[in-house]
Amino acid sequence: SCTSESSSISVSVLVVQAPTEIENNYLTTTEANIFWTQTSPQNLYNVRYSSDGVNWIEDDNYTGNSILLNSLTPNTTYTIEVIAISGSCVSEATSLTFTTLMDCQAPSNISLTADVVNLYLSWDSYSNSSEYEILYYISGSGWELSTVEENSATIEHNGYGIAYVYIRSICGDGYTSEWSSLSYIYVPSCSISVSASTTNASCADGDGSVELSVSNPYGDYAVSYTHLRAHET
Repeated sequence: SCTSESSSISVSVLVVQAPTEIENNYLTTTEANIFWTQTSPQNLYNVRYSSDGVNWIEDDNYTGNSILLNSLTPNTTYTIEVIAISGSCVSEATSLTFTTLMDCQAPSNISLTADVVNLYLSWDSYSNSSEYEILYYISGSGWELSTVEENSATIEHNGYGIAYVYIRSICGDGYTSEWSSLSYIYVPSCSISVSASTTNASCADGDGSVELSVSNPYGDYAVSYTHLRAHET
């Protein structure tokens, strides 16, 4: 009979694990920073992302376990996929979906005028803005907050001195812009005065006249007087 012995062969199999704990730790209207747990022995990855699942932006053989994506579109949902690689071995893909922030712009080109009764405001509107908040202070009163739907407002007041105003946009879904830069205006006070002038008037009986002149009026007004006669005592 014949006998034979086989030799043993050691086979080493490299298994590359898919990246784990992929998260987004920084998000703006146009940027997102994505990081994941390192699983590649060489810390190499194939990374790609897309907003429609058809057109992908790819970065192969990327080194590191975090990546900053920029030039993104505001208020847009993206999917990012990360594959760990080592030599000719690749892992399964790990994916994450995120949405960039809405581009909620602060009001600009603010116009501010005032009279003794009202404060008049207007500013440039933006398509993403659904409402606006106005934070204002007029000398002699405290800070007050008002919400309007249009890009203009009229605010009644009973003050004088200086009015200070901030405005910000409300864009829905909890998004608000930064407050605008401070705007201010001097609010006029109501300093009405009356002066008189005479023509051919005398202390005795006569046909002269007295003319009254009103300075700094606002709105309708009435003048009343009492007829007095001068006499000696």
